[in-house]
Amino acid sequence: MRFLREGENVRVNPFVHHNIYLSSNSIMHTIKYGGGNHGIDWFPSEELDNITTKLTDNDLLGISKN
Repeated sequence: MRFLREGENVRVNPFVHHNIYLSSNSIMHTIKYGGGNHGIDWFPSEELDNITTKLTDNDLLGISKN
């Protein structure tokens, strides 16, 4: 898990499963770039969903302080 603070950024390579949690009042700018492929660019990940859907705001706050 990676936690970003204000002013930080992240790049996610194509076909890498990821979830982004945004707290209230968050602002995110997304830039998608690539070869202009109009095919499907999202694929589900049951493994990632099993980990992240159970996390609460308090869980994330606790993990981020470690």
